[in-house]
Amino acid sequence: MMFFVKRFAISILFLSGSIAFGQSSFLPSSSTSEVVSGLREIKKRGLSLNITDTLLISECKRVLDGRNDSIFQGVYRFIYFRDLIENKRRLADLPWYVSFLPLANSGVNPNYKGKDGKSGVWPLGYTIGKKYGLIQNSLYDERRDVEKSTEVAIKYFLDLNNIYKDWNLSIMAFNLGAARVNQVMHFRKALSFDSIFPYFFEEEKKQYHTFIATIYAFQVWEKQGVTLSESKWIAYNQLKRIASSSFELPLGMLEEKTGIGAELVKKYNPALKADLIPYLGTKNSGIRPLILKLPENEANIFKLKQDSFAIWVSEWNLKIAKDRYGSQPAGIGTINRHTGEVISRPQNTQTPVRPPAEVTENAPVREVYNQDSTRNDVTPKVWVYYTIKRGDALFTLLDVFDCTEDDVRRWNNIRRSQFMIAGEKLRFEVDSTKKIYYSKINSMTLIEKRELAKND
Repeated sequence: MMFFVKRFAISILFLSGSIAFGQSSFLPSSSTSEVVSGLREIKKRGLSLNITDTLLISECKRVLDGRNDSIFQGVYRFIYFRDLIENKRRLADLPWYVSFLPLANSGVNPNYKGKDGKSGVWPLGYTIGKKYGLIQNSLYDERRDVEKSTEVAIKYFLDLNNIYKDWNLSIMAFNLGAARVNQVMHFRKALSFDSIFPYFFEEEKKQYHTFIATIYAFQVWEKQGVTLSESKWIAYNQLKRIASSSFELPLGMLEEKTGIGAELVKKYNPALKADLIPYLGTKNSGIRPLILKLPENEANIFKLKQDSFAIWVSEWNLKIAKDRYGSQPAGIGTINRHTGEVISRPQNTQTPVRPPAEVTENAPVREVYNQDSTRNDVTPKVWVYYTIKRGDALFTLLDVFDCTEDDVRRWNNIRRSQFMIAGEKLRFEVDSTKKIYYSKINSMTLIEKRELAKND
């Protein structure tokens, strides 16, 4: 995982141009005695640490003396979201210092994405997001929603602390993964943080030191007067929440028809990954409209114009299809409302129907048909068998095989108390037309399956 300064250096300027210093200059304050004094204050507030640790003192100096505009952008984001994070932390009765993890790990950047695939302000991995019910797909990622991801991070912390009974160990497990912490504990045959910490890799120890150094540096900057002033951002608790429509809304269409800017929508809703507001209706949970956060004026416009969205989206996609294929309206036929793709043509047109795209090994088969026709045919089902591999997660298998946990238990007569064991076989009921595609999953690597699940 990238370190504090590097993360800030690549972070998007979430509040750029809109925030000012509480005072115009900052005096350096990084002598060893001052660092030790600051660490002593942190320790008095309940965070267990070794105030004479030379590596920790050195890291505190590095973070404090390495301040620049990118780092302060992270500090400003922390101040902006601090009330939201703090309120949820207090409700869960977590230690005060947990709130500083987003500042140390991502610069409180909702759009942060690490090389390890973790995303959001905390940040969270795909598997953890899936475990705690966050929506993650190619259009929408709730790990980037500060409120949703904070709720999940808190649940995850509580679960970790129920295991380790030590907040320092829980922080290490949150950042490095429980498997890594368990590995070191097993190697040392010890359970306490102080006993096992020296046996982590230097990079892993530095990450923890950076977390403490971030707390120290923020305390110094706060005393020197770093504040949010004259911000052009609407306070988070003043944003209005409004349900989107039961179909996708292109942001370009929304801006053209209502004047609500695409960048403004994405700024206050960082979970959006494309220029589109998706519809979150799922296979098994029924209707679930996306809840947008907008300033009051834009929220009122959105609500006022919402009855016209269906017509505007149809016109927008028709325009895309005409631009793409050069067809007249009479020759368009049925259009995929998500993409503007022509998926069928009326029978009275002389324009030949385009053959369906060839199914590749790496892409799932997706059935598309004329929405004006009546379907009486039923695709027969077949069994596909999968051998459980070491490292497989149930949530990943549910994603790649497009089914639910109840489906898997029913198909394989698995009781709730049973676990998946490497080497055992599971069977999945799939459409016969997709048997080849699903059969190939059995030979995929763990990384390939996770990537497929993320993009599914």
